[in-house]
Amino acid sequence: MRTSLLETLAAKGRISWLEEELAALANPDALRVAPEDAWKKIKGLPALDPAAPAARAGARGLARAPRRRTQPAARLDSRRCFLREIVVRLPRSSEALLALPEMQESVVRKCGEELLALVRDAGIGDPPPPLPRRERPDPAQLALVKRLADVAAKSPRSLEINSEVLATRRELEKLAAGKRDVSLLRGWRKDVVGEGS
Repeated sequence: MRTSLLETLAAKGRISWLEEELAALANPDALRVAPEDAWKKIKGLPALDPAAPAARAGARGLARAPRRRTQPAARLDSRRCFLREIVVRLPRSSEALLALPEMQESVVRKCGEELLALVRDAGIGDPPPPLPRRERPDPAQLALVKRLADVAAKSPRSLEINSEVLATRRELEKLAAGKRDVSLLRGWRKDVVGEGS
């Protein structure tokens, strides 16, 4: 299968695409997150009110919490899923912690006290602040993302690739927000779409 795939890529002149993708995956530093920056990886954190420093402090503390060497990797990944819920809902008891979406009883049993201590140490008053309201997307921003998706979708049709390979929706949203550090503007993707598009 490998030989067949390489032959197909070579016939289409895309070996350089493969090399570029593999080079990015081969860089172990790209996959590492410094403990002091781990809180920035919590899913949904950008939706938290930026004027709520207590919530962000809680996120930083929870993400940097010491992890036991014996913790399986799967549990570390699942922990990231519920950190946002802890930061937003600020549970004060094991029962409240267990009631969080996707929270596993084994996690509460093994490190629930540690998580609750981190919530207490964040210095957030009781009762916790109300849950943040989800902002309605800006219609102009949505329209721009749609136009970018249309432009990005034209090239994949002729290249016989999925448009998500070229640019994910998240990357298009970042580009629409004015951020330039997106894969669509680098390497083979930039060559295919063209920055002027």
